[in-house]
Amino acid sequence: MTAIPSWEQFRQHVPEVLASGQNLSLHALKAKTLDKANLNDLQRAQLLSSSQLIAENRIAWAASYLSRVDALDRPQKGQYKIASKGHDLLTQHPNGISEKDLRPLAKVDDKWRAKGKITETLSLDISPVADAYDSAVDTNLDPTEQTEHGIEQIIRRVSTEPIRRLQGKDPDFFERVVMDLLIAIGYGGVHGKGAATQHTKDKGVDRIIDQDALGLRKVYIQAKRYKDFNSAGRPEVQKFAGALREKADGGFFITTSSFTTDATDYARVAPERVILIGGPQLLAQLVIKYGVSVKNEETIHTVDLDEDYFA
Repeated sequence: MTAIPSWEQFRQHVPEVLASGQNLSLHALKAKTLDKANLNDLQRAQLLSSSQLIAENRIAWAASYLSRVDALDRPQKGQYKIASKGHDLLTQHPNGISEKDLRPLAKVDDKWRAKGKITETLSLDISPVADAYDSAVDTNLDPTEQTEHGIEQIIRRVSTEPIRRLQGKDPDFFERVVMDLLIAIGYGGVHGKGAATQHTKDKGVDRIIDQDALGLRKVYIQAKRYKDFNSAGRPEVQKFAGALREKADGGFFITTSSFTTDATDYARVAPERVILIGGPQLLAQLVIKYGVSVKNEETIHTVDLDEDYFA
């Protein structure tokens, strides 16, 4: 399948769609630009992690930055029209309008403006600052994608730490983390509490937690703090399933390591409802998603212009 055009490629398509001089709403501009790019339904439906449509998001950013340098006019609320600078850009850059091509056209008070000498042909003597910017940022990604990519990189870096730390702690600590995670997910009843079983009599059960607000239904928990190379096998899962029989409505078997194929196959067909949560990546994703053993370092708010304010 052909890749979705980059933000840079859409910066070419958008003024081409408007080249006839018509006024288009952003909605109509997106639709015509998608058609011009020959995107199929699957490509049009691809989403960012924030659930925004990738192609439409790139088109909106392309239109925004072209407007920022007065290559597009906004004759009325929500409307776009090509300006003389837009025609010039199409003439001077028929093979694509890059960010380097746009930055010299930014307004004097715009921090995005490149520091360099602008000639009559819109060429640019790029300064070291501009070069550093261009080498550090993938300008094929629009600003929303750059933000999400940066956040994903941070999460990927942080996600390796919780499991490594948990593997170095004692079993009781890991059980408490598991309880904190399940309570954060929504288990634990009204008061968000769970009970530990006696280790000498637990028969494969480490903790018990309420499944509903009134505590009528119980869930059993087995937590195994294993090293990466030590997978949980069928005998352990089978023993845990046996402990559930006629006592609980289901159970979670959670490990810092992974499960053998025999263990996952057994859990799939066992009469008792056993949910296996294993693998460093899955467990790390859960503790990060629900804020267990991690803290919010910074909250980022993104904004967009309120067109209704200027109506």
